[in-house]
Amino acid sequence: MAKPPVQYTPELADAICERLAGGETLRAICRDEGMPDGRTVRRWALEDLQGFGAMYERARLIGYLGMADEIIDLADDKTADTIVDGEGVRRPDHAAVQRSRLQVDTRKWMLSKCLPKVFGDRVTADVDHHLMLEHRASSPFELARSLAFVLALGRRQAATLAAEDETVIHLDRFQPKEKAQ
Repeated sequence: MAKPPVQYTPELADAICERLAGGETLRAICRDEGMPDGRTVRRWALEDLQGFGAMYERARLIGYLGMADEIIDLADDKTADTIVDGEGVRRPDHAAVQRSRLQVDTRKWMLSKCLPKVFGDRVTADVDHHLMLEHRASSPFELARSLAFVLALGRRQAATLAAEDETVIHLDRFQPKEKAQ
């Protein structure tokens, strides 16, 4: 059964974004009475209705960063790792351990897909190849023009790579420095 349409209000937008930032899923929020369905919320965000798109994006980002904190808590929580059997002997609860592993892995996967520049695997490629360019110019002017074209392509590619690198959060600067011996 479809939910009745809900009109956009700034108060409703604030409530949705506050809950998203707190780590709730959009699905869980939209199940509640008086909330719009998920398609409506996403449409408001895509249309940037009264600035909702930017609010939604920030709330999602904050929620994802909270999810990263939650991974640490889930991995460190040992309370459900063992159970006491009928004879009073403490034994590992393999189902609980597997459930925790699934929760951690699911959150890690989500973060790697939703925030790939922060939580995704960084792919690097080392290229050790010499480029030999043979150009038979009919005049020195054509040779200079071809060389300028190749240099411009190189500059453009370097600028693009530099811009991409600036958007990555470099966590390596927070690593302890090794002492010189």
